[in-house]
Amino acid sequence: RMETRAVETTLSTLKDFKVWGDAENYPTFFLENGIATKSTDDNIYNLTTKDGMPVYWPAGVNKIHFWAYGPSDISVKPYIDNTQKKLKEYSLPNSFEKGGSEHKDLVVAYTSAEHTDHGTSVELNFQHALSNINLTLASGDPSKFMVLKGAWFVNAKSQADLNFKSVTEQIDWQLTDNQSATYGVIFSEKAPTITNGSPANIIHKDQKSTDLMPIPQQTAKATLKESTDQGAYILLLCRIMAEHPGEIHQEEGKEGTEENPNATHLHRLFPINDNTDMNAEIYGYTCIPVDFNWSAGTKYTYNLEFCGKTSGGGLYPPINLPEGLPETGDGGITIEPMPDDKNPGDKILENPITFKVTIAEWTNAKDTDIDMN
Repeated sequence: RMETRAVETTLSTLKDFKVWGDAENYPTFFLENGIATKSTDDNIYNLTTKDGMPVYWPAGVNKIHFWAYGPSDISVKPYIDNTQKKLKEYSLPNSFEKGGSEHKDLVVAYTSAEHTDHGTSVELNFQHALSNINLTLASGDPSKFMVLKGAWFVNAKSQADLNFKSVTEQIDWQLTDNQSATYGVIFSEKAPTITNGSPANIIHKDQKSTDLMPIPQQTAKATLKESTDQGAYILLLCRIMAEHPGEIHQEEGKEGTEENPNATHLHRLFPINDNTDMNAEIYGYTCIPVDFNWSAGTKYTYNLEFCGKTSGGGLYPPINLPEGLPETGDGGITIEPMPDDKNPGDKILENPITFKVTIAEWTNAKDTDIDMN
C-alpha cells in the first residue's frame, strides 16, 4: 500500500540534489554534476555548477534534458553521459540494530524542458526509487504473548544499478551481484511484549518510526532445507509465553486470595528450557520464509500473527544464521539452540489438539408389535 512515512524525502527535508543537463545541439553535456540547493521557497532550488557558479539557460537552446537524484550526499556512482544514464553500485549494507534509521530515501527525476514553457524554472517531479518496508506483530490468542528481542529481514539483495528509462518510466533496477544483507532491529534494553490486540510496530528504535528502505527486488523465499540456500525469510529472536488461570505451579504466577481470586500462572511455550523462572532472559530463533517482491515507491507492511486460530509460532531457521546476530551472553541473554530432534523448517510449536466433530442423525425405532403384559 502507498502511504507517507516519517523518514521519507519531502520538499521540507530535501536540502539539495545533483543535476545533469543535455542541451540540444551541444556536442557535450551542457551540465555535469551540478547542484541544486533549496532557496527560501520550499519549491524553488537554485542550480549551480559543481564549482558553485550559477547556471544560466544557454543562448539559442530551446530544449534541455535534465536528470537528477537526491539527496546529494547519498552513496552512489553517477554515470550520466551520451552513452548511458545510470546510477551505479547503489549499496545498502547490513543494519542489524537500528532498523532503517541509517537508510536514506533515494529520489530520482528525469524531464525534458522547453525554454518557452516556464522561462528558466524547470519542473522536476521526483519519484521514490527504493521500497519502504515495515513489520508489525500481534498475538492471535489473548492468553499468549511474545517477548521480542529482535527482528530481521534476511537475505535481501544489497547492491544494484539504477537505469533512467523515460519520463514516464524513470526507474529500472538491475541487481549487480549475489551479495545478501540483513536489515532489522535489536532491542538491547527493554524487550517489548507483544500481546493480543492492535499489531505492534516492530521496525523502530526508541519509539521512532524507522522503516527499512531497501533496493526493489524479487527474491525467492528460503526453503530451509539446504545450508547454502540464500532464500529470503523474516527472523525473530523471542520467547512465546502462555498465561493460564488457576493457582501457581509452586514458583510460577500469583497465589489466589479472597482479594484476588483470579490467580494465573505462566508457561514458556518457546523455547523449551529447564529454567523454571518464567521471566528469565531466555530466547530462541524462529523464522517465516517469505518472498521479497518489492517495487520502487511502494510501502509494504508485513503483519505477522502468532498463536492464532490458523497461525503458529514459525519454523526453526537455517543452521547458518547471518553473522552479527545476538548470541548467548550478549546483554546477559541466553539463546536456546534448536533441539536435537528438530530440523530447520520444523514447526517450533506443535499443533494444538483439535477434534473434528460429527453428530449422527436420529433414527426411528422399527415398527413392530410389543406385548405390554
